[in-house]
Amino acid sequence: MDNSPYWDTRLAAMAETYPNDIPRPDLMHADTGHRPSNGEYSKYLYLAARYYRDHDCDDADTGYPFQFEDPAFNALWARSELALAEIAQRIGLDTASHHRQAQRIADALSRLWSPELGCYVARDTVSDEPQQPVRTIAGIAPLLVPGLPHEQDLLDLLRGPHFALGTVAMVPSHDLLAPTFDPARYWRGPSWFNTAWLIAEALWERGLTSDAAQLSRSMEDSALAHGFPEIPRPVHDGATRHLPVQLDRRARPRPLDPAGGRPMTPIRTADRVAEHVHRRPHMRRVLGNAERGAAATFRTQLPAALSHADRGAFPAER
Repeated sequence: MDNSPYWDTRLAAMAETYPNDIPRPDLMHADTGHRPSNGEYSKYLYLAARYYRDHDCDDADTGYPFQFEDPAFNALWARSELALAEIAQRIGLDTASHHRQAQRIADALSRLWSPELGCYVARDTVSDEPQQPVRTIAGIAPLLVPGLPHEQDLLDLLRGPHFALGTVAMVPSHDLLAPTFDPARYWRGPSWFNTAWLIAEALWERGLTSDAAQLSRSMEDSALAHGFPEIPRPVHDGATRHLPVQLDRRARPRPLDPAGGRPMTPIRTADRVAEHVHRRPHMRRVLGNAERGAAATFRTQLPAALSHADRGAFPAER
């Protein structure tokens, strides 16, 4: 979540140490107003170079200027441990270590809870300052972790006016009522299919079939109504046009889970997607051009970005 408001204070306190003449292949398919600025990217690249190049991904760099405890990252980590436990069980291995790790992460999430906001928030571990006072999709992501003590608070927030589940497109990435909400700027307002899918999974697993089905339909409608945008705007009928959603047209609708009537996947729309593309020749061109354009971008722009680092364009920390 590159331009999440969680990072604003910390990034503002950093000195820009990477030159601004950096490759911006993202602007080939997005408006400049929707993307981070060159100044922000100069800080992103400095942080990446310091961690990856200068310290070989060694967390012993205690002076690293950007360190956070993020609720979404930790929720996905706990969820991954539970998935590993399920895999281990199916192949006859011990599951205890994975369950212990998932519980350890779930317990640690409690330090990120904000009773004032009714959700989890990121914590800046460099300054150890008070938690960032903003509601984002990252703060709802811990719904993926079973057994959290604030589950009902998160559901109330999701259904209430701040995220308006069921009345807007999917799930906005940022609080609809906050002054920093922007329906066009990546993680400051637009809805994302990946995070909506995660929330739908959490709803299905809690037996909240009405909410889950409604969100699944919203994902389907958002994709088909706007030509498969990367990030639909949640509050009106427009969509921010970045790279189209990648489609797997080999997928087929799957039967309901007989145990609970839950679809085996939240979205079962491959046939409708294929029909939509077939009936609209321009969509075939859009999808084809996007795929070729992305490949060309990585061929031409990525080596250039790497060459900056190879030439030592990242100044050493003073």
